[in-house]
Amino acid sequence: MYEDDSSGSDWVVTRDWKTKKRKRLKLPSDSEQAELLRTAIEKKLKGGGESGVRLRCAMREYRHVYDRRDRQELHALNPYAGAIWAAALEEAVAATGIEGQAWFVTIIDDAWSLGTTIYSYSIGPSPEALSDVLKQMRRTTGLRLRGVPFLLQADFAVRRVVGHWEPSIEVHWHGLVWTDKATIGVLQKRFPANKIGAPGMKAKAVYGLSGALAYAVKDSRLGYVTVQNRHHGMDSSNRKRWFHHRDTLQSRHRWMLVGMTADLTKPELCSASGEGRIVLRKALQIVKEQGYRRPSR
Repeated sequence: MYEDDSSGSDWVVTRDWKTKKRKRLKLPSDSEQAELLRTAIEKKLKGGGESGVRLRCAMREYRHVYDRRDRQELHALNPYAGAIWAAALEEAVAATGIEGQAWFVTIIDDAWSLGTTIYSYSIGPSPEALSDVLKQMRRTTGLRLRGVPFLLQADFAVRRVVGHWEPSIEVHWHGLVWTDKATIGVLQKRFPANKIGAPGMKAKAVYGLSGALAYAVKDSRLGYVTVQNRHHGMDSSNRKRWFHHRDTLQSRHRWMLVGMTADLTKPELCSASGEGRIVLRKALQIVKEQGYRRPSR
């Protein structure tokens, strides 16, 4: 969606800091992602000593995370749930008839980063830690976006910085803000850049609502790797301080996300204000009529 998601064709290598062509990563399809999640869960359970009948019973407890049959539960990570939720939101936006230009926004903040601890398998942030961060995110964005309607959904980026052992899970917002261009400029100034200089709020005018919503409600399928440019400051012509690239997620990373999200659903990851709340309520009504039910585990 943005240039720094897979920025450019050059890759900085920590060995000699020369550049070489880097293979572009392929985003897993829904079925591929479902299998990757299933494998990550099974691997973790086997590592905990489960096998045979006990393993099969334990796997059933996680079926709603990856299985197409349980997509109506709209689990935060279920690869098949995004299309249902995005379609409901699009229908709700049309029914609400919000006036003004829609802007697709991404909002980040260093305070919304969760540390991790990695052993042979990952022990990631707890659901309680994520809940605290989501409360903080809603409070912060509610204050800084006051006066304009918005609808946001939390997304998760697993990021590792070359030279550091532990990755972090960066929780951030994707979503829609309805306002004019001048106001967007004012709002962006309320979100400071993060520690590596990335803008706190990015915004693009929306001309394809279905595509914007599909991206806003997506599940995490790739991570990110950040490399510091050691030539920055030594060479005046080298202006870029950091390089950011998409990175593959390993089983332990996926398990961290599974453990952290627990039974959270996509609607529960949302934050809204003004007419955005009306959109959210309408979308919930639509999916409930289609069979949405929150996991009761």
